[in-house]
Amino acid sequence: MSFSDSSVYVHSHSGSYLSHIPHELFQVLGMHCIEMFVSDRRRQLSQLRRLLEELSDVLNSREGDS
Repeated sequence: MSFSDSSVYVHSHSGSYLSHIPHELFQVLGMHCIEMFVSDRRRQLSQLRRLLEELSDVLNSREGDS
């Protein structure tokens, strides 16, 4: 796997300047960050869904008691 030394724009507070980061490396890191973010959100959503299911079970059982 070879990285071509193409310049990538990196945005900073002082504006954008050219950085000599290999473009492929930049893409790989970006995709890795996105995948981690998505899997983290997916895990949070499944936890939330479980909580909601437990809550609805509790509410249903209370309605059954009354």
